[in-house]
Amino acid sequence: MANAVKGETSLDIEGVGSYVLALPFGSRAAAEEKAGLPFHEIGERAQRGFHSAIAVIVWAALIKHQPETTLEDVEGLLEDHAEAFTDAVQRAAGAAEIQQKPGNAKAPKG
Repeated sequence: MANAVKGETSLDIEGVGSYVLALPFGSRAAAEEKAGLPFHEIGERAQRGFHSAIAVIVWAALIKHQPETTLEDVEGLLEDHAEAFTDAVQRAAGAAEIQQKPGNAKAPKG
């Protein structure tokens, strides 16, 4: 189940499955490694319609909670459900952005 406080969002597609998407630091770093580009450039390419960039971002959003997901799996999901996944990724990205704003960090212990 998605935890909105942690920047997660849910996606349920009837007959396909239920997914939790999130873009924490580790997922963004994995996307950079996979694409060989800084995350903001992958996002810019996705916004311009580059399918490979869209697939990498969706993959990155899935791997925290569905670590077995491959890029090939994502390409298959996007064939029939691109709009649902891109909408969910946008929600997760917005939630991740809120989590990173100044003042949202945990208070230091001690």
